[in-house]
Amino acid sequence: MMPQLQKTAPDDPFLVRAPEVPSTLVLAENSFAVSVETASELAALGWDVRVKPGAVHVLHLQDPAGFAAFIDDVLVDRPAT
Repeated sequence: MMPQLQKTAPDDPFLVRAPEVPSTLVLAENSFAVSVETASELAALGWDVRVKPGAVHVLHLQDPAGFAAFIDDVLVDRPAT
């Protein structure tokens, strides 16, 4: 699936719109699935967009504890610092 997504994602982007509920998007550094421009658009529409430096696409598997710490405020429902 991933090779196909890598080939088609740039040509068939998903619809960019405001989230219906508070939503956080966590991206790996240099994400192939979400461009910097799309991430900026989403942030401007109200998404909480976060980029984890040094992370790869499977950042939750690469560093589970670091990933959890990165979104700790979301998991415990308190504002980001």
